[in-house]
Amino acid sequence: MASVRPTFVILRISEYFGVAEAAINAATGRLTSLSEVFIDNAAEIQDNLSSLVALQKDLAERVNVEGVNPVTPVDLLELRLGSAQLAVAATAIEVRVAGGAGYVKSSSTSRRFRVEMGACTGP
Repeated sequence: MASVRPTFVILRISEYFGVAEAAINAATGRLTSLSEVFIDNAAEIQDNLSSLVALQKDLAERVNVEGVNPVTPVDLLELRLGSAQLAVAATAIEVRVAGGAGYVKSSSTSRRFRVEMGACTGP
């Protein structure tokens, strides 16, 4: 189990990246007029996403490889926390940019926001 856990955690992080990417892509398409105030936030999220994906790749390459700096539980926790925070930030921007449409329960924006907020706050 000890050898599976780090790999599982590293792979599970991809869900957060997918949500963050979908949310920020949807928001970026709407960054016009009044929503332009979120351009810098969206760019920062894109940069953070790229950095975290690179970190994920690095950790994945180091898992269970002898002679390489081992992946620690702290490394995994930092990656998970960073990716969860990123997904929440991305969905929060998407909701703001979408306006009222972002709060419609059946919208993709609302679904992503509800899922990420639930994942970070617990049951």
